[in-house]
Amino acid sequence: MEKPNFLESYKIHDKPEAIQAAERKEIRTKENGIVTDRSERIQAYLERLEEIFYHPDPEARDNRVNIFKEKFLYPAVLIKKENFPDSYFEYQKQQVRERGLGEVSFTDEQKREEIAKVMESQRLSLDAWLEYLTSADCQYPTDVKYFAAQGVLKLGNFDTSKYSFARRDKATTAPFAEIDREALSIVLGALEARHRGKDASNYSEELLALIDNKNSFGDMYAETMRDLDKKIDKESLLPITDGEWRVFKKGGNPQELVQSLSGKRSNLCIADIGSATRYLETGSVEVYFSHNRAKQPVMPRIAMAISDQGVYEVRGTYNKNEDVDPFISETNVLSQRLENITNGDKYAKQDACMKRMTDIYNKCFKVDRKTGEKTYLNPELTKKDLVFLYEIDQPIEGFGYQKDPRIAELRAQRNKEEDMLVTFDCSKEQIAHNVDEVNEDTKAYIGEWNPVIFQTIKQFPHIKHLYESFPENKIFMQTLETDPNINSPEKAEEAMIVRNIHLTDWGENILYKTEFSREDKTYELVQFTAEQLGFPNGATTDEIYAKAKELGLDLCPAEVGPHLRLKYEGKDWKLIAMKQITYRVGSPGVFSLSWGGGQLILHANYAKPDDGWGPNDEFIFSRPPSSR
Repeated sequence: MEKPNFLESYKIHDKPEAIQAAERKEIRTKENGIVTDRSERIQAYLERLEEIFYHPDPEARDNRVNIFKEKFLYPAVLIKKENFPDSYFEYQKQQVRERGLGEVSFTDEQKREEIAKVMESQRLSLDAWLEYLTSADCQYPTDVKYFAAQGVLKLGNFDTSKYSFARRDKATTAPFAEIDREALSIVLGALEARHRGKDASNYSEELLALIDNKNSFGDMYAETMRDLDKKIDKESLLPITDGEWRVFKKGGNPQELVQSLSGKRSNLCIADIGSATRYLETGSVEVYFSHNRAKQPVMPRIAMAISDQGVYEVRGTYNKNEDVDPFISETNVLSQRLENITNGDKYAKQDACMKRMTDIYNKCFKVDRKTGEKTYLNPELTKKDLVFLYEIDQPIEGFGYQKDPRIAELRAQRNKEEDMLVTFDCSKEQIAHNVDEVNEDTKAYIGEWNPVIFQTIKQFPHIKHLYESFPENKIFMQTLETDPNINSPEKAEEAMIVRNIHLTDWGENILYKTEFSREDKTYELVQFTAEQLGFPNGATTDEIYAKAKELGLDLCPAEVGPHLRLKYEGKDWKLIAMKQITYRVGSPGVFSLSWGGGQLILHANYAKPDDGWGPNDEFIFSRPPSSR
């Protein structure tokens, strides 16, 4: 082994483990001067690591590696219970609140479980690095690989917009960085070339400058990923949609899944070993790989997660939002795969939405495939197109975590005042913007909303389009017809399982205390916020219920909650204004509708008489019989 002089610049010789290795080598070899020579200390330490990770006897090697990890590595780098930040649990609580699931608390046992999960995720992600760096696939000098391994231990969260890593500290809860084998091999190769006197002409000047300036491994790794992302030929390969599905079975080796996505800029979380492990513990993962120009299936385009209950997640690799790209959206690749999979019809519907979205987008924009420059063509869209684009009848459901960005992009180019006339099939005078303008000829109302305005609007049942602002803020006022076959808590829960609706423990507890009608029922529903009811600073449950009664609104029967959840696909958080049902724990609660983790949710929230609600909290009431 050549003396690893470049590591002296990073003061590796001052590490206690390097000094201990040098002392052991002096005793073993009876040579003097090893401990006092900085370069010799580093070399002794690297030789010691080679004894552990490259021992010729597999059994001895495994034993030594396990001892090294459990006794030295894990205790030094994995987060400890005493360092676990309270902010982690506060963040989890905030996420639950934002999903409309109410307030949660963590018991001591639940905190221990969460800490254990975080530690396990860190362990798995770190093991992935060690396994690769010590594998036969990683043929680089030991000092270079050691430099990378030490650098990984310092990498915190990665900022994708700045291409930089936060510094890891003892309270970092994130797993270790995802391995990008392509970027890693370039960094290791450049280090070897620079420090072994080899040809470095194939490496970027930016990377070589970082090496020469003795920057950190994290800086080199991030810069290389930036460079690869600039050069990647992904866009030019998108038009090639032929390919094949690859199945990663439940309980299978997550490394195979991670390896298949390595260096592909897939944007998928399952490219991380921790996420891949968790998904394959739950069920199988199927990934569609399209061909490159050599007809090899290498480009990941779609990923599906499938549990025993069927498909529960579909994601694309097009962008950070994990949308399915427009080229795949134009094919039947996904819809055909979903045909024979439980719960596939739900995602087939989303696939159809994306095909329609792509069709309209292609009508409106001309895209230069080389430069990416777009020209808006200002086409005349049909009423059917506009009804879809403005989500008049139903929301546009895609596969990403957020709304398909093409929706906002298209709407920004349109004249919504003109589009409204086509969409609502009316003249400008037939759109009312205040109560005084509402009459027999009115076809749409766009304006302020409160129970007083509602009293006027309900006298004109022919007005079908109601918005506070168009198209973003649609007024919820609809007729709910119950399904006579869903006439018990058991039937309701079965229906939710089939439709992949998550029933929380709290929701289930109230559901099984809910009375269901034995025949079909029709409920006229309307929604108001606490502020719209006259409480600009919020109010208690009793105050809201009393005010609603005063304004001519009724509470909903409890069965409205599960029936509405089964029919309403909106992702917004809504509370069912109903007579409270007592939980197991003795507190009164009401049903709530929400969305999270890729699923619609039926939940329940505490609703004590004196519980306070914010001015923007939304309540669904029933219209009294006299108004129907």
